Amino acid sequence: MTFSLNLTKPLSRVGLLLNLGFLVVVFSGFSWFSFAYMTKVLPESAAHAEAQVVAQKAQDQAFAKAKAAAKGKAFDEKTALAEAKAKGVEAAEKEFEKIHHHAVEGWAPFAIFLLILSTIFFSGFLSIALLRRAHDA
Repeated sequence: MTFSLNLTKPLSRVGLLLNLGFLVVVFSGFSWFSFAYMTKVLPESAAHAEAQVVAQKAQDQAFAKAKAAAKGKAFDEKTALAEAKAKGVEAAEKEFEKIHHHAVEGWAPFAIFLLILSTIFFSGFLSIALLRRAHDA
């Protein structure tokens, strides 16, 4: 039998190669996608969200300092807000590398776990295909 999804039927050499090719494509694609997703996409989004929080906090502090320093004087809110926003962006850029490193460290074990899990499933399906081929011989 060349190719069959029935696990009780034996496989020919071509069927084994088809199964092997299918398994390699599916599991390597899943592994690459999941590893890239967990080492790039998720940490990047978490790092950007955390950087926005840091920027907002620094901006609020800078604006409060400017407002407190301007007591009794004319206070230009637009200029103070623009300066505070610039300080917030600067603070976020300083902290971004540390935040990003922390986010990557958080997701790395899960990415490794998914790679191990994918390898286990691949080897399981491969053993089924090899056993089906052995029954054909």
